[in-house]
Amino acid sequence: MSPRRPSPTLLPPIRRAPALRPSRAVRATLAALATLLVAGAAAPPSPVSAQPADDLVPRGAVAAQAAERARGRLDAPAGDPGAPSGMAPRAATGDAAAAQEAPIEATSLLGEPLRRPALAAEARARMEGQLADAERALAASPGSAEAAVWVARRLGYLGRFRDALAVLDRAAAAHPDDPWVFRHRGHRYLTVRDFPRAAADLERAARLTRGRPDVVEPDGQPNARNQPIGTLQSNVWYHLALAHYFQGHWDAALRATTEGMRLATNADRLVSQLHWHYLTLRRLGRDDEARQALAAVRRDAAVIENDSYRRLVLLYRGELPPDSVLAPGAVPRAPDAVAMAYGLGAWHLAEGRREAAVEVFRRIVAGGNWPSFGYVAAEAELARLGGGQAPGGARGSGSASAGRGEGWVRRRSSSGASTSGVSGREKK
Repeated sequence: MSPRRPSPTLLPPIRRAPALRPSRAVRATLAALATLLVAGAAAPPSPVSAQPADDLVPRGAVAAQAAERARGRLDAPAGDPGAPSGMAPRAATGDAAAAQEAPIEATSLLGEPLRRPALAAEARARMEGQLADAERALAASPGSAEAAVWVARRLGYLGRFRDALAVLDRAAAAHPDDPWVFRHRGHRYLTVRDFPRAAADLERAARLTRGRPDVVEPDGQPNARNQPIGTLQSNVWYHLALAHYFQGHWDAALRATTEGMRLATNADRLVSQLHWHYLTLRRLGRDDEARQALAAVRRDAAVIENDSYRRLVLLYRGELPPDSVLAPGAVPRAPDAVAMAYGLGAWHLAEGRREAAVEVFRRIVAGGNWPSFGYVAAEAELARLGGGQAPGGARGSGSASAGRGEGWVRRRSSSGASTSGVSGREKK
């Protein structure tokens, strides 16, 4: 399967609102804000924001934080492995009313609505042009599974996850033997927190690819080298591992990460698979195996787009300090920052530092980048550590069930190493 190269597109027409002359006081306020924004733009960028985590509050307020995001006060970017980087948080003075009106795409594991993420105007124009190209290709070849998948991918990059699922539903009905369709629908089910359906689709994709040659999967938004890092089968097993991991099905997750490790043909794929493989082994109490697995990655491994996972491997090996992964008090928002933050929190939890782990997970949730898999994992950890039952999945059956799988803290408690309990309940 080869991707259709999108042709250059024109920017969509801009609808201008009638001009309103603000009062003198309002103009003065706006001028002051502009000065602050210019000053902030001059500062050198950093991989992780140093914003104080003033919303790191006791466990019972996690849902309240999510409600604030739903009201537009903490709206932030989408992040998804392979997704574009144009999804960015709204400014602090952004339009809260617009955020409130954004369509609800999913329900969090903490019971709150997850609204369509904001997009920078330039990124939106570019990706809407790519979507239009994909839709024209599908209209020209309505029976093409490949064309349907590309439409769904473009919709997902725009944060239109439910629309993407609708396209993939039709493609799955028309092409029940196409593994690419079920690989991508499974991926999108992860985004909307429908883990059982995600696992079912990805298991199906794994069966459909069994015994077949693996193929490179083209990127929807190419990296700087325009060099895809994944294959169809490695992506199937990577996302299947997440579907089980998010639910706390550790044995099934380990089966998937082990297969994913076998299929890793480059450093980028290896470090991303190894990250989840290591954490899953730690969940199962197989600590020696976990540490031995880390030796598979060289310190100077040449990665193209997964340096966050490479750094986490070095953290797990004791070769990087925690502050180099997530600065004290920082609230992670960018996808890479969210991924590293979750790894740090999971590592704290594996080492028996429950309070430190929970603090990191709450910072991730405060950042608002809810489509990121690191965010999904942190959300699941908070739900598990809170001992509550997750609400139903975004499409009716997406909740991970309580009582499945045991986490680190419960197992350590039973051995006397810790006195903290945890329920066994647990995204891109």
